[in-house]
Amino acid sequence: MLPYPSHISNVRTISESFLGQQASSATTPQGFGHRDPSVPDEGPGQDSYLAPSFSRISASADEVALAKLLSTIHQEKFHYVGIVATNIQDAIFLIREIRDNCPDTIPFLTSADLLYLHSDINRELVGTLIFSTYPLFASNQLWTWPSNWDPRRLQFPSGEAEGMYNAVLGALDSKLMVEYTLPFSSASEVPPLWVSVVGNDALWPVSIYPSERNPIVFTRPPRPRSAIYLRRNFAMSLYPQQINITYMLVILLCTLPNLYLMQRYRKTNIQAGGLSRALGRITLGPPRRLARLLDDLADTHRADHRLSLLSFVLALFTFFIVASAIWLLPLRAISLWTPLASSSSWLVRLLNTLHYNGCFLFWKLLPPIISVLILGFGGASILRFGGLTLDNVKQASCMPRITFIASAFGVLLALWFACLIWWQKPLDALLYFVRAAHLWNGVSPLRPLLFVGIAALWLSVSELWRLSLSEEYVLTNDFLGFGNDGSFTGIGAHERVTVDLLKCSTNKIPFFWLWIALPFVVYLLLDFPGIKLIALDGRFFTWFFILIAFFVYTSLLLFFGRFIAVWFKLSALLQRLYMHPTRSAYEELRTGTVAPSMADRQRIWLVEPSNSVATVEFCLERVRDMLRHVEPAKDADKQATTASLDGTIAGRVEAARAVLCNLVEGAQSKLNAVLRCEADDEWQAAIKWKLLLQSSMGDLSHVLTETFEPWWRLDRGPHPIASGSEDQSKLDESLIKNAELFVASRVVDFLRQVFPQMMYLVVFASVGLLALMLGVSSYPFPQRDTIAMLSWVILLSVIGYMFFIFVQINRDRVVSMLLGGTPGELNWNSTFVWQLVVFGLVPILALLGTQFPHTLQGIFSSFGGLLAGAH
Repeated sequence: MLPYPSHISNVRTISESFLGQQASSATTPQGFGHRDPSVPDEGPGQDSYLAPSFSRISASADEVALAKLLSTIHQEKFHYVGIVATNIQDAIFLIREIRDNCPDTIPFLTSADLLYLHSDINRELVGTLIFSTYPLFASNQLWTWPSNWDPRRLQFPSGEAEGMYNAVLGALDSKLMVEYTLPFSSASEVPPLWVSVVGNDALWPVSIYPSERNPIVFTRPPRPRSAIYLRRNFAMSLYPQQINITYMLVILLCTLPNLYLMQRYRKTNIQAGGLSRALGRITLGPPRRLARLLDDLADTHRADHRLSLLSFVLALFTFFIVASAIWLLPLRAISLWTPLASSSSWLVRLLNTLHYNGCFLFWKLLPPIISVLILGFGGASILRFGGLTLDNVKQASCMPRITFIASAFGVLLALWFACLIWWQKPLDALLYFVRAAHLWNGVSPLRPLLFVGIAALWLSVSELWRLSLSEEYVLTNDFLGFGNDGSFTGIGAHERVTVDLLKCSTNKIPFFWLWIALPFVVYLLLDFPGIKLIALDGRFFTWFFILIAFFVYTSLLLFFGRFIAVWFKLSALLQRLYMHPTRSAYEELRTGTVAPSMADRQRIWLVEPSNSVATVEFCLERVRDMLRHVEPAKDADKQATTASLDGTIAGRVEAARAVLCNLVEGAQSKLNAVLRCEADDEWQAAIKWKLLLQSSMGDLSHVLTETFEPWWRLDRGPHPIASGSEDQSKLDESLIKNAELFVASRVVDFLRQVFPQMMYLVVFASVGLLALMLGVSSYPFPQRDTIAMLSWVILLSVIGYMFFIFVQINRDRVVSMLLGGTPGELNWNSTFVWQLVVFGLVPILALLGTQFPHTLQGIFSSFGGLLAGAH
């Protein structure tokens, strides 16, 4: 026991006066972040049971004593601190001091008061435990006799006020005391002990303990069970609208992909069962993006895709188990409000239960039963008809196998979690559901599990999406076709490593083990926050959340690690390309395709849809233009023309004409096939033709660059256009310009295959980390300030490094010339601004809005008021 100074009211008055003086220097708009009128300070007053304070400096001395007391609590790592105070404002002041000075200590109170919900106070008190006689929970009066048959619902401001009300009734020899017994029962003669927690909008009961009879406590004779006064299908009223909507969204999220899987395998395999075929027939075709995520890929990634797809189905099943376990939890407490049957026969009891709860059982059991069938058939479709065998699992890369094992383990954890919450006593299970169903109360256990489940699902979708993008955005190891010799020395090596980093398995990413170990090392240095203390909903709840969060954190950081590795290698490639003599062609490519008046506004966007083939068509047109300039002459002039072209660029193009014509014709035929497949929505065939097309374009690029290599090297004999007529010089210059535009266009095509995949890697990491942050900040975990700090550090580090790379991309010389900026300088174009907003401002505002919703609302309202005043 650590007694605080007796005159704590004086310390509180001085502290609040000092804070008020600081706040007055910066004029804050009235109502900024407030929902309620400010709480007036009652002042220290003069308590008759305390010795008066005769010294003016006693308050300062007490403040120092309190600071020393808080330092002791912090240094000795007290896990829990109980506060007993006769003045409610003193108790609130002490909790604020504990929050500021001992953030990892959990305070609890011994008196319930609705003042804890005031907007000036609530943020510091959310998650505080209260041990009291009366819960101040309005629904409890509906559950207890005699108020459940009384149309009035009395809302007391504090537990003391309700106790005085019941004391007066007891003095008047009335037996109608409010909440003087256990819910749904009047068998107890004395009020129970309630354990509640402070939420955003109410004091939410957590558990209840019957009290033993005591001679100093007024007793009341037992009464009949209060369940007889409740209406039939009473359980329907327990479900708020928000849990109904949320669970229906969970059902849709979990079943729609599985319905499509059944439809797909119904079309591809006639051995599917009758129910599976029936469900497949009634399912509409999926959107194009969903189809590309779930359908098989090419042979190179087929094993990884199928294993990742099964991991996705297991993640859906885990998500469904957790949501359904809480959704059906009132079934565990159904005996509380169902009147006892007249017979002990199980059949009579069953009929009695159906009589009083038939509508409730039908509407609440039907959605999960249908969903279980769909999920089961969807997973069976992959195992039975998807060709997933043990050999496929062995062929898969490291990360899909790890994800599959983690997903299977997640299903087991979800089942164990469901068993634990169903093993509770019926009344505790009911209280758990009521608190979990109100998702926005700040203490719902379902809300953080939903967020971490969304993050886990997003991880599975991200891996499927990444594999799909690696097929749609076709990249070969010799995509550019420039080779690795002569003036292009080093470019081929940089290109191959860049492509390999985008396509390789996760365990081949540079510093793979560093990304794996980083979250664990940081968690170890912070002394395992959230583990040593028991959370409000038990130790297993905390372990369940932390294990899933750690795996998701690590996997998402690996996405970010791949993004960093790809950019550094791509940056080296772009620097090497800028040193090539063709560097001026990037500016010409941007400005030469539009009228001079529009040249300054022209941009070549590097993030394009995967079905865009504009750069390929432009490259083929450049080669055709060159071939038109060196068309064969007539027989009479053929010998003279050939002699005049010897040693020139035009002569080298003429010599390679036959090869170039064949390559152009082959590439054009494959391009036509790609366009036909895209028009017929045969995207898998289109990808195969696109792979052949890019291979042909690489061969064409190789022949063309070899043809013009003497001009770019200038070290193989005489200058290729140093001699000859003026017309011949102009012809060579035109051919060189077309060749340089061809090279620049091939580089643009390469960047359009790389940049979308890089951007999606950033999206994968950012959205997943944001979902985890929202989960951490939506529940009062033990040591939540330390956990929140860890999450903020990880997120802000990712955002900061992301901005660093975006600045490098913006300043890159090749990219700047394509986007119309100044090479080597920071260009504030629309692309860069949107990157700052989408990947920086939006996540930070979303997190601030979750942790400080009223403050953020005040900021926007104040900003809107300023705009309105200016207008």
